[in-house]
Amino acid sequence: MSLEGMRDIQSEQCEAGKAIFPSIDDRHSATDDLEPENLSRKASSNNNDVGDAQQDDREYLTGWRLLLTTIGLLLSLLLVNMEVSIVSTALISIAADLSGFSTSSWIVTGFLASYTGFFIIWTKLSDFLGRKIGIISSSIVFIAFSGACGGSSTMTQLIVFRVFQGIGASGVYGICVLSIYELVPPYKLPMYGSMVAVTMACATAAGPLLGGAITDVGHSVWRWVFYLNLPAGTIAIGLIAIAMPANFPNGIRKTLRHQPLGNPLSSRQWGSQLDIGGATLLLSGTFLLIIALFEATTRLSWSSTVTIGLLVGSGVSWVGFFLWERAVTLREGKIQPVFPWHFFFNRPWMGMLLVSFLVGFPFNVVVVNLPQRFQTTLDLSPFEAGVRLLPYVLGSSFGAIVSNGICSRRNIPFIALFFVGGIMQVIGLALLATLTTEANFPHVGYFEETLCGVGLGVAFSILILATPFTADKQYLAVATGAIIQLRFLGGAIGLGIASAIMNSSLRSQLASVLSSEQLGALLDNAEVMTRFSPTARKAIQLAFVKIYNQQLEIMTGVSGAQLLAVFLIWKRGSQLRAARQTAN
Repeated sequence: MSLEGMRDIQSEQCEAGKAIFPSIDDRHSATDDLEPENLSRKASSNNNDVGDAQQDDREYLTGWRLLLTTIGLLLSLLLVNMEVSIVSTALISIAADLSGFSTSSWIVTGFLASYTGFFIIWTKLSDFLGRKIGIISSSIVFIAFSGACGGSSTMTQLIVFRVFQGIGASGVYGICVLSIYELVPPYKLPMYGSMVAVTMACATAAGPLLGGAITDVGHSVWRWVFYLNLPAGTIAIGLIAIAMPANFPNGIRKTLRHQPLGNPLSSRQWGSQLDIGGATLLLSGTFLLIIALFEATTRLSWSSTVTIGLLVGSGVSWVGFFLWERAVTLREGKIQPVFPWHFFFNRPWMGMLLVSFLVGFPFNVVVVNLPQRFQTTLDLSPFEAGVRLLPYVLGSSFGAIVSNGICSRRNIPFIALFFVGGIMQVIGLALLATLTTEANFPHVGYFEETLCGVGLGVAFSILILATPFTADKQYLAVATGAIIQLRFLGGAIGLGIASAIMNSSLRSQLASVLSSEQLGALLDNAEVMTRFSPTARKAIQLAFVKIYNQQLEIMTGVSGAQLLAVFLIWKRGSQLRAARQTAN
């Protein structure tokens, strides 16, 4: 078959994606017609009009520029996606070296708090500064504070530097994904989505192995978990600086009918258009919520004045954020909202955001839960724990790759894959939560890891793939940031909940076994349990198993809620008939 024939077929398949998910401002378009023949008919009828219009309007990168830009973007995604898994495997060693097991989860949670707070801000900022400047700037922040993390001498220093590292990482992730959307024509997005999935496969698989291998050498060698980002990140910056056009993606347009988004503006121009109020309220709501979850589970209680104040402050910030965005959107002034009010009037899009939020809970909790479980209950080294996490991370990557392939070659609606992914998550997590009550891990558990990972990979990849077919060009930057930010916000909250369960349950279950001094030492460093008597050690391991099971039980319920959220995306009956009429 000729290249042009393949292009036509792929264009039809991408238009089928538009039949499933509407434009943000089009409330009557076909969201999820579950009949493939209708999707094919709609794609065929619209392919020439829409596909040709898109190709006539823009020239895309080719040759060495496309190759080097793609490598630079994927390498950047590789580095930031390794951060959670590579560090989570090394948490025990880091906590032992810096004496802070009770606060070790904040090494991950602090990173995620800033990571989740800046996605929309960075992607929107790239509309003003340009994609190239945005990626390079965020990469410099990420690399600089990676070096600072490696040089930390106290747990407090490490946590603070991780927060700033997360700020840079969010920009790298968000703008790289956004740039990939704009790098190639729409019919190539499933192929590039598979490339992103393979990159994430490498990241999630290599993270635990590298983290484990490094920390197995010695406690102080964990610093190389962060130092690795310096040379690799510098290479990624160099590739993007050389190959990506200065005004990408607008610098390669044939014609400009209006002021293009993403075209760098003067500081005075973009300063007057930046939604500083919305960005501030968004950050405030995110940070205060995550800090409240963490503090309530480590040094404070849920009833303490500080915790209540943080939660109230977060709630006020979120309410203020939504009211502010409504006012800015309806005013239609110079300020461009970071979260347009129009989003709230599109039920399918809000359903996607809710699903993305809920997917984040189990994904991050399992990545932290399983390595800690293997180290505390099976006495495995960090590297061995990383190896045993591979079924989960490879399953997630496999699910992402397969779902992208299905979307590119079959007329299977996205919503069907959402249901399949959600069901697999529920089954896998439920089986893991009831796997054993002893300090062991039966072999069937690795199959359950894989099942859970495949389901999460399917859901995550479809969320990313569907976004450019859902969002108007005008809102693509903030839509990309929102879909990613909601996922990581869910992950940060999930880890906060898991930490709350861990710290409160350990205190209650081991109060009759350990003295207050011993319990405090255990919360600071889990490795001290090797110094206790065999009886006390057995009780501690059984307590850990019970707590890990409780964490997974809650994540099972969250995954079940995903299935309910998917119904927000589904249209049926008269809505589908109206959608078909609109499509025709």
